[in-house]
Amino acid sequence: METTRVMHHPAYRVAGVVFWVALPLVALNALVQLERSGWLVLLISLPFLWALIDLFTGTVHWALDTFGTEDTPLIGDTIFRFRLHHTHPKEILNDDFLANTGRAAVPAVLYFGLILLISLWSPVLAAMMTFFAFGGVATNYIHKLAHQASPPAWAVQLQRCGLFLSAEAHDVHHSGDHRSSYCITSGWMNPLLDRYKVFDRLEATIRNRIG
Repeated sequence: METTRVMHHPAYRVAGVVFWVALPLVALNALVQLERSGWLVLLISLPFLWALIDLFTGTVHWALDTFGTEDTPLIGDTIFRFRLHHTHPKEILNDDFLANTGRAAVPAVLYFGLILLISLWSPVLAAMMTFFAFGGVATNYIHKLAHQASPPAWAVQLQRCGLFLSAEAHDVHHSGDHRSSYCITSGWMNPLLDRYKVFDRLEATIRNRIG
């Protein structure tokens, strides 16, 4: 694979700008409507949502590593970048913040419309969904931090306390055949998924059913 293909369409940067500008506004729209009980539910749910984000991003990572090719319609370029990362893991360090998060921001910006609709009848669910969108897009940057030789001090603290994926935890994915430790937000779900070979079993089921 040639790294010269690694470019970012201007639309990704635009999506990144729109996402990071709109995120606090969408969050504020839900939060100002929360009652005391809603705040309690939201705070209790945050660790579970962070684990769910880890599972979701890990599943996307596994799917893009496992199925399709760089010629797959719509997502071929994303597949290419994921697999290039195995052979050129430091390539991610060349991306600035908008380039790094912009690709994931494209579906997230569309997702904001759904959040705004849901906030009309369930502000607490809308707040949870906004946090999920934040975590899903921020995961790309968290992943980049795990590859940096000297990440910012605040990021190091979050890595040490386990909220962010650490370089040591992520090294497991980059050793061997890249078929384990797919989750790249916090890495919380990796031990469970790897121990019970969840993705291997899921891949076998899919291939047996559809080839």
